[in-house]
Amino acid sequence: MDRIALKYPKLIIYGAYVGIVIGYIGMMIMVFIILKGFITLLTQPDAAPVVTPILPGIPIPGSPIFVPFWHGMIALFVVVVIHEFFHGVVSRAHKIHVKSSGFAMFAFLPAAFVEPDEKELIQRDKKTQLSIFAAGPFSNIILGALVFLIISFILPPIHDAVVEPIGFSFSTLVEDYPAIKSGLEKDVIYNQVDGKRIITNTEFIGALTNLKPKETVMIGNQENTYTIEATENPDNATKGYIGVYIEQRYKDEDKAYFKTMIWIFGLFVWIFILTLGLGLANLLPLGPVDGGRMLLIPLVYKFGEKRGRTIWAKISLFFIVMLIIMVFVPIIKAVLS
Repeated sequence: MDRIALKYPKLIIYGAYVGIVIGYIGMMIMVFIILKGFITLLTQPDAAPVVTPILPGIPIPGSPIFVPFWHGMIALFVVVVIHEFFHGVVSRAHKIHVKSSGFAMFAFLPAAFVEPDEKELIQRDKKTQLSIFAAGPFSNIILGALVFLIISFILPPIHDAVVEPIGFSFSTLVEDYPAIKSGLEKDVIYNQVDGKRIITNTEFIGALTNLKPKETVMIGNQENTYTIEATENPDNATKGYIGVYIEQRYKDEDKAYFKTMIWIFGLFVWIFILTLGLGLANLLPLGPVDGGRMLLIPLVYKFGEKRGRTIWAKISLFFIVMLIIMVFVPIIKAVLS
């Protein structure tokens, strides 16, 4: 932290000032998401939950998200270390002493901590304090942007150069729909549609884009061909539907190099998801988290120490209650059902 802060002090300080603006924008976005999600929970009981706990390797009842154990553990470690590290870097750039820093485990989850000297911190101007509080979430957002660029522009060419698509299969065949009735099977590799060679998901979707109800399509491979008559799409009666969920299949997908590459790609995806999730969650106006501390400063400035802290406590309690409801109601519903 010292090395980076002393080498690029102006870049870090002015960059952290930008982080203040991004932090307040992120706080407003999160407040909107939470309020909208809470209203949705009350008015649409079957809607997917907006807030869900992240426990790598543990499926959460009612949650649409499952985080693979090692992907989740490594991604969380990377995300929390960067978050805390940049709290420390910005503190040191402002010449504020960091009393301690290190790694920890919260239950079985990886954690990190950086402890700037609070006495020094509260003596600094409001802009300095805000820049330090915003540094963690801002670093997560920057990490998310960098990982997005890697996922979008660096990994795809590597993927395309290494792997060779050989067809498609179906991860799910919807009950009582034409595909399963025709005899198509799950996890079998197919590579023909209407007599044409089709080996990618994109080609398969393109081949069926203009399919209408009651029209037929032939899907097969070198061994079998199945004729399927489409029914109405449940979401659009003018379009045909056969009831499948497709997945891409590749040559050598059982080999170690292929599995390793796919695992690494998945890790980058989970780093992207969790760094944005953690960064934005830390901007919520809650008690001791970064967003809560960023909210307290303008409230005290506007209303005075006592009244500002009272308003801050009420806002924090309001959002804490909403979050508890939003987390546990979907879990309770899922368990009871």
